[in-house]
Amino acid sequence: MSSLAAALPPDLEAVCRLAGAVPGSSPYVDALSAAALKRALETAHAHNILGVVLPAIRSADRELLARLRERLGRTESLLAAQALLRESELQAVLQVLDAADVEAAVLKGAFLASCVYGDFAARPMNDFDLLVRHEDLEGAAAALHRAGYRCKEGGPGQVPPGGSLEFRSPAGQAIELRYDLTQGTRLRGVVHFPEAEMWQRRRTFHTLAGGTLCSLDPTDHLLYLVYHAGILHLFAALVWLVDADRFIRKFQGEVEWEDLPARARKIGCATCLWHGLALSKHLLGTPVEDGALRALEPGALRAGLVRRWLAPRRVLRGLTPPKQPRMQALQMLLLDTTGAVLRSLWQGLFPPRQWLQWRYRTSNPVTLRLLRTLYPFGGWSRPPM
Repeated sequence: MSSLAAALPPDLEAVCRLAGAVPGSSPYVDALSAAALKRALETAHAHNILGVVLPAIRSADRELLARLRERLGRTESLLAAQALLRESELQAVLQVLDAADVEAAVLKGAFLASCVYGDFAARPMNDFDLLVRHEDLEGAAAALHRAGYRCKEGGPGQVPPGGSLEFRSPAGQAIELRYDLTQGTRLRGVVHFPEAEMWQRRRTFHTLAGGTLCSLDPTDHLLYLVYHAGILHLFAALVWLVDADRFIRKFQGEVEWEDLPARARKIGCATCLWHGLALSKHLLGTPVEDGALRALEPGALRAGLVRRWLAPRRVLRGLTPPKQPRMQALQMLLLDTTGAVLRSLWQGLFPPRQWLQWRYRTSNPVTLRLLRTLYPFGGWSRPPM
């Protein structure tokens, strides 16, 4: 464990050590007092990795307080029940899309739970992220609608400018149906994911439960995982870094490390990828190749700003990232160029017409011009687009 982890508050340092522990090793757990272990568990819960650290604690050769053992047992039972529900919900939505001849690539949490962690209890999630081709979005939305899924915003026949439609299953499970990986109008034209090329490189993976599913190839998926964790969440929760760690340990030999920097720079997320992989390596011991980190590292000024303002002690706040406008200011540090920062700032202040039409449900040109003019005075208080 590096000095970067040692500089964290004791509870975060303990969680990093537990999350990066080799299964079956327990010396560090044995050295923790019951009070320190309780604080570590609370911190792990705040960072959504309780399911990851529980096995490390269970493997320890020590006697926990009876009350703590009882609470752990109840927590594990709850996680197991939620896992069974989510696993069946994922299979159900994939069957609906398959019946409509829509190919869906499973992304992020659902893929990680199925193919990396091997247990939905180890990787809780709020929604399923499914990537479909742009031309298949309307058909996919219509198929889900017919199967009883309800769209949160918009619906069949309406293509959102933000790149996704959110559905709810009859049981209440959220499904994010996505055709664009940029995630947000503010970054449109700033970050360019080549979805067509990524579809060509897609692969079929075997799940640890014995099934199969479609997803991005490991190099593309790693890029997207770290980009999403950084640009949308500023690596504020350890779950994002643990995801990268477990993904790399699983697919280390299949990630094209020599090609990774070139793909990241083409997309516009090299700085974000560099910082995310460096954090994972230093905090969790992730086996990231040093050559890849050197190739991804930005210029001295940007690297220094990122290290200062996005240091672990500043950003590791759990599932609650900083508020606006600080959030957007820090996000812009993770962009690759000054031009990208300026374009992102402009689009954040003056959103495109298409997004305003979608957001405010109006096509009146006078209203849209007024909204675009006034948006800078209130836009910072809204969530990122």
